[in-house]
Amino acid sequence: MIVQDGDQRAAKDSQDEAEQALVGSYVGESGATQCRRVVLDGYLDKREVERAECEEGEDRCDVCRGEEAEEDSERPSDSEQSSEVEIGVEESEEENEREEMQRGFEQQQRERQGPRQTLIQQRQHEFGDVEWLRRQLVQWANRCGICEAAGDRHSNHDVRQCWRLESTQVKEQIKAIEGKMKFERYSGCFWCGVPQEICH
Repeated sequence: MIVQDGDQRAAKDSQDEAEQALVGSYVGESGATQCRRVVLDGYLDKREVERAECEEGEDRCDVCRGEEAEEDSERPSDSEQSSEVEIGVEESEEENEREEMQRGFEQQQRERQGPRQTLIQQRQHEFGDVEWLRRQLVQWANRCGICEAAGDRHSNHDVRQCWRLESTQVKEQIKAIEGKMKFERYSGCFWCGVPQEICH
């Protein structure tokens, strides 16, 4: 942790008057219009030989261009117009690229959702089957199918406890089926044969 007295103040700008004068002449505060490169070279390169304006092979500064700079700012040059066309073409290409990427992304989403959608439909179908079985079990709970078929009003018992003669054959078939059924642990009811989640 660094602790400082509250009396310390921020250091003042170390720019001296000579540097301020150079900045002023570069910016043109005094109204003088001197080539910007002359000012920069005098400060940065400390050139002994003074130059009066931009040299050959250099882009001309706005002061050396004089009125050309003012005209250029009012009307676009051929290079600016061509660069605007190039920018328009680039923007169009970028837009096409974005659209292509969007189409590719949407295609990938459809491909990913295909198996997921199939799984969802399969689960919905399975759920529908389980619900149908659940309704059937509720409807037939404590009712004997043999007595119901015979029209007996006293059918509120399981088929295994039925006293009718016709139930003998059904009871034997139930025992044969139960002998063949193999449930994994906790997967189904050993007495009624339905999944544990819907067994009453």
